[in-house]
Amino acid sequence: MNKTFLVVAVITMFMTACKSQTVECPQEVFVQCASKIDIATVKAIISLKQHPDDECWENYEVASVKYENGEFELNEWNFEIVQDEYLLPIHENLINIVSDIQAKTVTISILAYNSAGILIGHLFQKCGNWEVHYVYADRSFTQKGSIKYGISVYEYDCSYDEGLNIAYSSVDLESRKYTTQKPLNEDCHWFFQSLCPD
Repeated sequence: MNKTFLVVAVITMFMTACKSQTVECPQEVFVQCASKIDIATVKAIISLKQHPDDECWENYEVASVKYENGEFELNEWNFEIVQDEYLLPIHENLINIVSDIQAKTVTISILAYNSAGILIGHLFQKCGNWEVHYVYADRSFTQKGSIKYGISVYEYDCSYDEGLNIAYSSVDLESRKYTTQKPLNEDCHWFFQSLCPD
C-alpha cells in the first residue's frame, strides 16, 4: 500500500457524516457529532511537549477542513509531510517487536474549533469496541508481538506504511490489542467530546 492509497483509506472513513445530537454542559459526555454545536473547522493536530517536564502541550497543525452542514470530508484535506522534529522514536519497551527500531511515529488528534477559532472539543471514531487512531510514520515497518505491563498484556499486529496510517485498539484493560486491520463486521461512527466551560 503506497502513500496515496493510505490517504484514500483514511478518506473513506471520514466520509461518514456526523449526525445531530447535542452536548449539555457542564457534563462531559460522548455523543455523536452535533451539528447544533458551533463547529466551524476540524483540524488534524499533533500535540507534543517540548520537554518531558513541561506542564503544557504544544499543538502543531498538519491539516484543516471546514465543518459544514453537520459534516466534514477528508478529501478536502491536504496533509503536510510531518517534519522529523515532531516524530517520536519507538518506545524502548517495544524495540523487540518492531522490524525497524529507527522508525519514528506520532499520533494525530482530530480537534474541533468554533467560528472564533477556539478549541471546543475532540472528534474521535469507534468501530464497535475498537478505538480508531491516526498514526503518521516516517517509513514502512511492522510491529508484531506481545508486551506485558504489570497485569496487562498488549498484543500488536500492525503493518505501517510511510505516511498516514489507521490503527485500531481494543477497549480491554487486561488485554489490549493493536492492529492496522479494520475489525470485521463492525460499523464505525464518529463522536464528539465537548470541552465544556467550568
